[in-house]
Amino acid sequence: MKKISILILTCLLSSTVFSQEAEPNNKIIHSWGWSAYTDITSTPRHVTTQWDPNAYAGYDSFGNPIYGKQVTTVTQDFGYSLLTVYYKFRYNIKEPNDDRSLGISATPALGFILTYEEGVGLFNLPFQLEYAFGAGSTYSSSADKGGYIGGGFEISRLPLIYDGEKTTWVQPVLSTGLRYWNRKNRMREVNLKFGFALGNDPAPSSNPNAGIILPPISLRLSWCYFIAY
Repeated sequence: MKKISILILTCLLSSTVFSQEAEPNNKIIHSWGWSAYTDITSTPRHVTTQWDPNAYAGYDSFGNPIYGKQVTTVTQDFGYSLLTVYYKFRYNIKEPNDDRSLGISATPALGFILTYEEGVGLFNLPFQLEYAFGAGSTYSSSADKGGYIGGGFEISRLPLIYDGEKTTWVQPVLSTGLRYWNRKNRMREVNLKFGFALGNDPAPSSNPNAGIILPPISLRLSWCYFIAY
């Protein structure tokens, strides 16, 4: 009886696999994109205060120099990418009709970025909830144009190659895109992504060692191509 049950279960699993291969999941949409000179990233600031025995602290009452004091240091890095490429995976969790969908997406990206601190490379991975409308929202849409708005959080690391400090952080992210059919009848998208860090360390501008004073953001304007759509 046990062998018969195993045989029946095997047959059921086999039929499920073959049926999935014959009918691909029509809620999964793949695309890839790129940007050139339009991907800017700055890391959150890190403020540290420590005792420096070699820092000049003035003169004593006899006119002798004094060394040693608390020194505040601000570290931050930023740069723009010469070329960024990414892959986007989207799954529609709900499709009210042919021209509307609510989905989740993941978009890993690698950028060839040269940073202020002479580092190289950027990794970025947004996870978003997206509301799409019109063209590109579902495989059944017959609209000529469409778009989406999305929001969530992203993981970034900058730089990837550097002798000093590499920064990895998580921040909220928003994005939007406009979709259209090109002359070759292929789906295209112009995409804008904006990430902004929370809980950034304060860096007083009056401090001569404050370093770079920039808001921690990621901003990318890119062009996206749908795969097998």
